[in-house]
Amino acid sequence: MKLAVDVKGTLEGPKKQQILKIIGLFMNAGYEITIWSNLYSYAVDAMMKNNLKADVDQKRSKSDYPFDNDESKFFDFAIEDDRQQKWLATKKFIFVDDIPEDMASIDDFVKDLLSGSNELTKAAIETLKKLNALSDEELKKKFDEFEKDEEK
Repeated sequence: MKLAVDVKGTLEGPKKQQILKIIGLFMNAGYEITIWSNLYSYAVDAMMKNNLKADVDQKRSKSDYPFDNDESKFFDFAIEDDRQQKWLATKKFIFVDDIPEDMASIDDFVKDLLSGSNELTKAAIETLKKLNALSDEELKKKFDEFEKDEEK
């Protein structure tokens, strides 16, 4: 599971603290984090300035995978400030203007994102449990599905 985070206007924008918290929650849920930008050097600078344990990359478009159009290579989520960049190689966008201002609301915001995801890692299930997003019955079902997938 992968999360990409834009730099200008996003990680270096008015909701920086909220985005850093979102990154932390996704990391705890087992997601690989990539800081990306149109300029690679911006991504490197942002990763270092914020002391993030993340990969860095230049933004990727869906057309970077023209022959196989394999969505498994896309990011599961991308945090982005520009709604015009729907060409980016991601399955789901988290737009900055949709992120709550209130830091106390971030846990519920991420809980909703993760519980709506089709594929959950064991770490994501544990994170959802901590955030009280799933009932005990739903947790058991998710763990059972996870165990079946691991046996394959």
